[in-house]
Amino acid sequence: MKGKRLFQSRYSHLIWFLPLVFLSSYWLVLPGVDQSEVVHWSSEEEYTYACEIGTIRLLFNLASFCLIPIGLFLLSSQKTRWLSLFLLLGVLMFCSGKITSFAHNSGKPSPREKALIQLNEGFTPVIQGIERFQKDKGRYPENLQELIPTYVKEIPPTNLRCFPRCDYLEGEKAKEYGGNPWVLVIDNPVGGEEILYCPLQNYPLYSRGEYVRQIGKWAYIWGRTTRTPAP
Repeated sequence: MKGKRLFQSRYSHLIWFLPLVFLSSYWLVLPGVDQSEVVHWSSEEEYTYACEIGTIRLLFNLASFCLIPIGLFLLSSQKTRWLSLFLLLGVLMFCSGKITSFAHNSGKPSPREKALIQLNEGFTPVIQGIERFQKDKGRYPENLQELIPTYVKEIPPTNLRCFPRCDYLEGEKAKEYGGNPWVLVIDNPVGGEEILYCPLQNYPLYSRGEYVRQIGKWAYIWGRTTRTPAP
C-alpha cells in the first residue's frame, strides 16, 4: 500500500461495507417498539435512555433516507454500480431489520402492559395492608399513611414519569367507582388518563369515547372527562 492512497488500494472496497454494517445493525441495538409509548410509560431514568435511543433511531432513519437517492444515482454508472449495490443492500437490510425487530417484539408485553404489571407487583403489599387494616380496625384507613409502619414499611412510588402520584380514595368518593369501599387512583396530571384499582374488580362501563383496558387487577382509562358511577 506504500505510495497509494487508501481509496486507491485493494482494501478500499471494504470501506464501502461500513454503511451496510451500520444500517444492518439496527435491529441488534434498538428495540422494535413504539418509542413514543416507551417515553410515556417510563420512569425518569428510563425517559432519559428512551430519548437517547430515539436520537439514535432518528440518525438511522436519516442515514437510510439519504442513501437511497445516492445509491440510485450511483447505479447509473458502470464504475460505481458495485458501490450502489452495497448502499442499496444496506438500506434493504435496514428495512428488513426494522420489520424483524418489530415482529420479534410483537408478542411481548407493551410498555403500558409492563408498567401496569409493575404497579400490580409494587402495590400488592399496600392492597393487602388495607384489607388487613380493615380486619383489625373494623374500618378502612382514611389515608395510606395509617398503614405505616404496622402494615407496610413505606408507600411505593409509581415509577412512572407521567403518572407520578397514587391517590387513595375511600367512603363516598370511592363509591363513585362502582360502589367500591376504597380505590387507588393514579392520574396523569395533564389529564385524560387514569390508572385505577378497584378491590371489587367491578370496573363499570364508561361513557362513549373512552378507552378502557384491564391488565391484571388494574385498569387503564384513556379519554375520561368525568367519573361515571356503576348502575
